[in-house]
Amino acid sequence: MSPITRKRSGFLLKSKMLYFIICLLSMTSTISFGKIGSAYASMEDNDRTDFGLLMPAKEVVETTLVDILKNQTTLGITRWAAGDGELWCIVTDGRKFFSGRWLPSRHLLFYKKAGDKLILSYEYETMDRFSSCYSMEESGGKLLTVWDSGDTHHIVIFAIVEKTPKVVLMTGSKALPEIVDLDNDGIAEILIWSRSYEVGTSAEGNIRGYKWQAAYIYKWDGNSFTMVKTVPWQTRLNALQKTSP
Repeated sequence: MSPITRKRSGFLLKSKMLYFIICLLSMTSTISFGKIGSAYASMEDNDRTDFGLLMPAKEVVETTLVDILKNQTTLGITRWAAGDGELWCIVTDGRKFFSGRWLPSRHLLFYKKAGDKLILSYEYETMDRFSSCYSMEESGGKLLTVWDSGDTHHIVIFAIVEKTPKVVLMTGSKALPEIVDLDNDGIAEILIWSRSYEVGTSAEGNIRGYKWQAAYIYKWDGNSFTMVKTVPWQTRLNALQKTSP
């Protein structure tokens, strides 16, 4: 075997091994949870999740939106009408030194508005990539945030409980959450999809791919979202329909 052929064979072998590792990682949606959780395991906190940490502001910080935009890398801004007032929710990007190395650190900052000033009250910290953040209702509702880790979406929903921001749902999925009022009670349910990897056959040969199998239905109980039902994916939109007597 010539030197060029040996190099090419070695490259192909390494490429196949790398491809196998990537496929294995993509099929395991929970592989990053433990790593993220361990970075916060030693901290005292208000709401620790597998994905991040919600905590009160360590000190009173008064600032303005102009100063935040000038001094921090801002990824997103939304106003959240919740509880007795309105919170400004600002997502920033940074880094955090942990276990001898620098790690990505994203912050969802909850600010109260006082005239022209913004006063920091709470913050949520995570190493996940920021995707989206928006209020689920026009007023008095929940704040839905989506973060990404690998090819998995991490869904974290906040609500004001006893005048304090709380994590009321934390879950993950390969798909974005579905928000539907299934039982027509005026309060939307959260549908989280689940899939499996399948191998089938057709006239053209073997077929490999993912197929949606089930939907987990989470319902608001006044304090948090609780999973009330698991149904086949195809029938999920009829799962909570009330039947006539």
